[in-house]
Amino acid sequence: MAHSLVAKGIPAVVFKKFAATDESATTLAHELYANVARGSSVDAALAEARKATFAQGHEVEWGAPILYMRAPDGRIFNLEQTSVDDQPDATTNVKRSRLFISYKRDVEPDEPLALKLYQELKQKHDVFIDQALPVGTRWAERIEEELKQTDFLIVLLSAESIHSELVQLEITTAHQLAKKQNGRPAILPVRLNYREPFPYPINAYLDPIEWAYWKGAEDTSRLLEELNRAISGGVLSISDPKSKASRVIPN
Repeated sequence: MAHSLVAKGIPAVVFKKFAATDESATTLAHELYANVARGSSVDAALAEARKATFAQGHEVEWGAPILYMRAPDGRIFNLEQTSVDDQPDATTNVKRSRLFISYKRDVEPDEPLALKLYQELKQKHDVFIDQALPVGTRWAERIEEELKQTDFLIVLLSAESIHSELVQLEITTAHQLAKKQNGRPAILPVRLNYREPFPYPINAYLDPIEWAYWKGAEDTSRLLEELNRAISGGVLSISDPKSKASRVIPN
């Protein structure tokens, strides 16, 4: 049914594999339409709607919605963005990028920083962050699905996260996809007060890439500036020019 609707020219179809409660269906619809109205792509809006459904305690129904879509960029409306007084807004022509934040959950400072970056970056971009992958989810497939549509993978690298199976999978998958998708997703590594060489096998993917360095909360504003600059076409900077050549992190 959904395939036939898309084949007939409907740009996007969302359906559920089984019946849903009124509460979860209402939450899903509200969050989906609200995010689309704000300019998010349909798939990014659906991801936010799924998270809202999960947050209400509907763990079983969280992964039920399925999306079929024709629109290549995930957007089905051309929304004209103007200010209240009908004057051009400085952010009107800023392209919303699709971001994926990779980090190790339940670890500090990894998770608090990841959530802070998410809250700030989602104001200008469509951001995916894993906060609700329930038990039983085929997470490898879900991660690959998200990364295929991502422009930038922001990966937070700490002494603990570099040994995370999930973080390693996300880095490896992004590297492999970038070879097939004209460099997308680009990887933006962020060292979280971590000065050691990257371990095998992720060192092969990360060593050639410029990274940002975060030592503590006082660096968060600067880090956000660096990430926004990189997303806009710049590069991440290493704080000490000498370390760029030697890859040694200064104390």
